[in-house]
Amino acid sequence: MKKSLLAILLIIGLTLHVSAPVAFAGAALERITKRGALVVGLTGKQPPMNATTREGELIGLDVDLAKAMAEALGVEVKFEVMSFADLLPAMENGKIDIVVSGM
Repeated sequence: MKKSLLAILLIIGLTLHVSAPVAFAGAALERITKRGALVVGLTGKQPPMNATTREGELIGLDVDLAKAMAEALGVEVKFEVMSFADLLPAMENGKIDIVVSGM
């Protein structure tokens, strides 16, 4: 009896744990597609993940991944360069959609 009750509670807990991020992701995806752009936060100063060329172009693995995500979503990509400390607060307040600066 105790084992089956524990198994049921474990299944319910796992279901809630998995479904909550999916609901949040749904709202974020809706916002991104409605805007037509994925707004990506990065520092531009963490080679080889992301860096800024002398001409001001962003390059690196993070940049390539963000461009691929935007292409898969069928939207444009917009980069917001900011300090590392400002990245998570910017995502929490909705200024950017994702952080790809080594996170």
